[in-house]
Amino acid sequence: MSRDQESLCVDPRIDPLLGELHHRVALHLTGWDGPERGELESFIARVFARTCGARVTNFFPTLLAFSQEHRLAGVVGVRSASGARLFLEHYLDVPAEQAVSACIARQVDRNEVVEVGNLALSAPGQARWIIAVTTAFLAAAGFHWVVFTAAAPLFNAFRRLGLRPIRVADADPERLPDRGTTWGRYYEAAPQVYAGDVRAGMGKLRYARCWQLDAPRHLLACAEALGARAFAPSLASGVAGT
Repeated sequence: MSRDQESLCVDPRIDPLLGELHHRVALHLTGWDGPERGELESFIARVFARTCGARVTNFFPTLLAFSQEHRLAGVVGVRSASGARLFLEHYLDVPAEQAVSACIARQVDRNEVVEVGNLALSAPGQARWIIAVTTAFLAAAGFHWVVFTAAAPLFNAFRRLGLRPIRVADADPERLPDRGTTWGRYYEAAPQVYAGDVRAGMGKLRYARCWQLDAPRHLLACAEALGARAFAPSLASGVAGT
């Protein structure tokens, strides 16, 4: 990637802010048949119901969970674009890889693209380090472009990390099968569809000063180890971190 293309996705002026993470975090990766699947889906549903009155029934095939002292701190869903339609493609006129290609003026292959969603946090202040760890996980899994839907608070968390997601489209609830009727107040925040360069983002995070702190360094290393084997055909679930 050229320097000009990379500058679209990262802000060289900002050093990622991850200093609020001081304790070790365990990562758990769960597929459809994983033993923790029900617990993670229930956590996602509770958080969305509490924060915006949504009734979430659509869950991503792979769930990455974050636990501190055996308590869930957050969950994020992951879906590879290879061989599957993405949820956010409801909002797009063309496949996700074509939409990203139009934004960056170069070809993007569908197998380079991954969607993240189902993001549920026990506290809003955890968004930045969960974004950072998810970026490390996706990079190690071999993805180049991530697509997701976000409103302003989540987008601002990316910016505080020195990451600059590219706006792709409006997230229009009228384009959903239920026209957004099960999503409570979620669309009142005017969410947008964004794309981010996973490799550029990981390059930004890898050389940030936050790596000098023990907890972030350990957590990102665990995410890379888990991501490197995440999409092996035999994977049902996995765990990393102590």
